[in-house]
Amino acid sequence: MRDDLLPQAMTLVEAQFARIGLASLAVYYFFKFGFHYSTTLENAIDPGAQMTWTNIAFYFISRILAVGVLSFNKPSPRWIDRNTGKPMPLPQTLKGRTQYALDLTLAITGSSCFHDRHWDFAPPGIRTYRAPPSLSRWTFAVSALQRIVMLYATYDALDFLLKRAINFHHLQQLSPLNPSPVTTLLPYHLQLFCVIVLCAHAYVGMTMENLAFSIIFVGSGLSSMDSWPPFFNRPFSSRSLPSFWGEGWHFFHRHNFVSISKFFVDPFTTDPNIAQFLITVLSFLQSGFLHEIVMESLPLAKDPITYTLPLFSLERMRYWNLSAMKFFIVQPIGIIFDALVLRKRVPGLRRVFAFMWLLHTGRWWADMWVAKGMWDGDDPALVVRPAAVVLRRIFGNT
Repeated sequence: MRDDLLPQAMTLVEAQFARIGLASLAVYYFFKFGFHYSTTLENAIDPGAQMTWTNIAFYFISRILAVGVLSFNKPSPRWIDRNTGKPMPLPQTLKGRTQYALDLTLAITGSSCFHDRHWDFAPPGIRTYRAPPSLSRWTFAVSALQRIVMLYATYDALDFLLKRAINFHHLQQLSPLNPSPVTTLLPYHLQLFCVIVLCAHAYVGMTMENLAFSIIFVGSGLSSMDSWPPFFNRPFSSRSLPSFWGEGWHFFHRHNFVSISKFFVDPFTTDPNIAQFLITVLSFLQSGFLHEIVMESLPLAKDPITYTLPLFSLERMRYWNLSAMKFFIVQPIGIIFDALVLRKRVPGLRRVFAFMWLLHTGRWWADMWVAKGMWDGDDPALVVRPAAVVLRRIFGNT
């Protein structure tokens, strides 16, 4: 090694050790935040709030691993100039580096808080997104607020109709601690209805949160309207199963999952098709583990909002209900079937298969949701129930 490069090399090694040390501390404290923190209510927890904390913790843990630990020999993520499409130089000042770090931390979908750029890992829909030029900050905020109200009312109605059709507390009494109450106790059409409402719950909840943050950031001038594309890209009109997962569904954890998967796949193959398949499988495996660990942070259902928080431990993993994991693990099988059997056939057939596959396999995810008591009693997120009031007048209280 050249003498003039030795100090630089030693500085790099020291920086890498510092990154590992800081990353270890961050992972530890995010783990404690996600699995030992709870919203208390007379020494009990709100399961929905606990899921939120755990999901946030897992996001930042995987973010730390992807960006801070597994990318030593990879180029740093780069801002891309929206106008030229070329990478922007890495910042050199303390202010610039701070902005870079904060923007990268918040770059869930690959969009940037700065109006003139996006991140190099942003998918095509994010790169090309532009807010309608007729929108001002005020009309943007009003439009987002109107959509929040409509989504809230839609989920309120679905929640009422679901709980009118199914007495989930009675299901728990019929078969206490049953890990598969949906697929073992309900007729098939009600199993599918559970999947539809569960999907709506995820879509509505994440979209409303995204819209609320967009109102705050755009209204305060911290970011531009171009930085807030829709959180979902019309998933319910997807052409196929790969289109649903690759383009339609949200990108919340995708960059983290792909980055971690590439770390393990890249050393073993240079074939792009094999690499893409392995990355897809590993990404779904991580997603399954995420949803599994989020749900396992809650105990099996007892009376709603009356149970204490179970401490996470490796020993408890032997007793996990793997229903949620199973849903995500089998998705690559459906994608392979679509690619090998359906791709050259009638396009409408691919769409039919996609939603039949998602509805059928989604019943396993619903098993975990119901077993954890997430639909026992009233949903704490539904503070007021305007749609339920109207529907109750139509259908009565039975």
